[in-house]
Amino acid sequence: MAAAPLSPGYYPAPDGRGEQWWNGVSWSESRRGLGSAVLSNTTPVHSNITPTGLPVIARPASSSLPLAAIILGGISFFVNFLGPVAIIVSIISLRRAPRSRGLAAAGLVLGIIASVFGAVQLAVFISVLNE
Repeated sequence: MAAAPLSPGYYPAPDGRGEQWWNGVSWSESRRGLGSAVLSNTTPVHSNITPTGLPVIARPASSSLPLAAIILGGISFFVNFLGPVAIIVSIISLRRAPRSRGLAAAGLVLGIIASVFGAVQLAVFISVLNE
């Protein structure tokens, strides 16, 4: 069962700048700073509830993509076709998780080295087959 919508009042603004008036249906342009006193005719501020009545779900501080990138980079030394996958995941994680650049960069380097290593192995294998 969905929670009932919040009644009109000042709530934390969606953009994080003070409080904004919720008229029961949509946000108005009326704002006030966080430091001002709460008026007696307004609804109390609920910092963990959205205007739809659902709780706010915080996004994680960092993504699991950088960790996946470095793991794929390491595994790609043993499973050579995963090198390009590690490179792609590393590039995506560098764009999405700027706080974890170190792991993503390490995954990228490992993916590149493993891809070159895999290409050399493939070339040697093909040359041995042609003899």
